[in-house]
Amino acid sequence: MTALHHYAEQLLNSRKSLVLPPVEATYGARTKTIREAKRFTFDSATLETMDGETIPDVILQKGR
Repeated sequence: MTALHHYAEQLLNSRKSLVLPPVEATYGARTKTIREAKRFTFDSATLETMDGETIPDVILQKGR
């Protein structure tokens, strides 16, 4: 695991939030923003726990 990968896991675990960038569509010279950047906040984070047949780096949950 790289240092950056480990840092990202720890950051998600401690802050329990992330910001997704805006979604834009470009056609020729025209660009339209489909969705602005948005912050998502979660109630809990679990690091590297078996989920079926995979082990995700981080599971973020809301409403539990």
